[in-house]
Amino acid sequence: MKTTTPSPSSSATPTTRFDFIATTVIDANPWNPNRMTAAMYAKAIESITLYGFVDPLTVRDVGRFRYEIIDGEHRFNAGRDLGMTEFPCIVISGLTDTAAKKLTIVMNELHGQADPGRMGDLLTEILSFSSMEELLVGLPYDESILAGFIGLPELPELPDLPKTKDPDESKEVWVERLYRMPKSVSLVVDEAIEKAKDGDELEPWQGLERMAADYLAT
Repeated sequence: MKTTTPSPSSSATPTTRFDFIATTVIDANPWNPNRMTAAMYAKAIESITLYGFVDPLTVRDVGRFRYEIIDGEHRFNAGRDLGMTEFPCIVISGLTDTAAKKLTIVMNELHGQADPGRMGDLLTEILSFSSMEELLVGLPYDESILAGFIGLPELPELPDLPKTKDPDESKEVWVERLYRMPKSVSLVVDEAIEKAKDGDELEPWQGLERMAADYLAT
């Protein structure tokens, strides 16, 4: 009996299979919310070069011998730039457009987040057998993030500020603080600072000052 491939709008129950799909018939989807910096993309290239393409793409069969990526667009681009002519894929057939978009979100979120303490212990264990330079190779972190996981050295004590005999209580007193935060949070803060600068040629701290002033004015 002849079978037909379900169309993207089909209501049939989706089915999955594993296959190797030619690069030329795989397309990125237009809705992927994930973005990757140039540094992270370089890390993806490095990882594939070192370990191979170990995480298959998730794609859907859209008919006419073409496939649309549900999860793994950045890995696909990296592998294609490395000259890969086919990719290992989990192929889902019979997936509606709405279900495909929701599955993209689900796949992005299911990767989870590392527990900082356990990640620090694991990295420290690896570091006991290699140098920091060797540890950085193939991992999706830069040295500052690794240092945050493993443990930063204590900051030097700041010298005591000179005290005035009659401080003017009406004037604002500036303090200097150092915060540690996840890279994802720092990117949001950096974006907010850039928006606060509103195109003006200001230093980052001036943008932060303007952002704080706007907040206090509301």
